[in-house]
Amino acid sequence: MIEDLKIEEFLDELSSTTPAPSGGTVVGLLAGIATALSVFVCNLTVNKERYLESKPKITSIIKKLNKFQIAFIELANRDEYVLFKLSKIWALPKSSEEEKKDRQVLLDEFNALALQVPYQIILHCEELYGDLEFLAVYGNDNLKSDVLIAAYLFKAVVYSSTVNVRVNFSALKSTSEREAYAKQITKQKKRVDEFVSNIQILTKF
Repeated sequence: MIEDLKIEEFLDELSSTTPAPSGGTVVGLLAGIATALSVFVCNLTVNKERYLESKPKITSIIKKLNKFQIAFIELANRDEYVLFKLSKIWALPKSSEEEKKDRQVLLDEFNALALQVPYQIILHCEELYGDLEFLAVYGNDNLKSDVLIAAYLFKAVVYSSTVNVRVNFSALKSTSEREAYAKQITKQKKRVDEFVSNIQILTKF
């Protein structure tokens, strides 16, 4: 569980020769960091007299962001677990037809999970764009740069997650499924680009 590790310990594990954690875990953690940075902006806004009119909405945003921060870390841990399991499955024997069949069944199952984790991260990110746009307008004026930094982090998360979706297209058995996912992740990249552009305009950076 990455939340049980000190930063140095996580970096040591990441840079080691073990199959996990790897890129997907990093992306999930980065999403959690972007969310925490957004909560930071909220917490330094919510009780300031100047921003009292926004307090009910920002209080609601804090609750939502805290929920998603937990979800992102859970997805980071799930990615690490799935990749670890896949490393074990790849090493299974395939001498007989039965062994090949059993191995393939497991590969299909966990490759599908490996695709779903980054795709879920992308969808979670999209649910937070409106909240950051609200913070860009009504959040603490001294922290508008942090809202933009969080937006840039979410863009990195989305773009990186689309790579992890594509690399697991082998889990999709039909061309139509692959095309559907390809269309969706292209749409999500465009959506996050628009989101970041909006934040740049709203924060005047």
